[in-house]
Amino acid sequence: MSSSYTLHTPAGSFRAFKILIAAEYNGIDIDIPEFDINAATQLSPTGKAPVLETPSNNNGNGPVLFESNAIARYIATLRNDTAL
Repeated sequence: MSSSYTLHTPAGSFRAFKILIAAEYNGIDIDIPEFDINAATQLSPTGKAPVLETPSNNNGNGPVLFESNAIARYIATLRNDTAL
């Protein structure tokens, strides 16, 4: 997929592993910038990481997902042909 996803997570976060595994199985590229706690807390309504920024829509803003299980499930469902 050519869409751009950005995952805000601390380095080595075990909560992010399931997200990255689902992305690897689905062939989805996820950018992981150097972790900035201020950016993550501003994006997440719970103030916690990980947080996934999804590609922009027509308004210039894509939805932001939080909670690692929800993010992993979202990434897993982006492709139907991988049986995740």
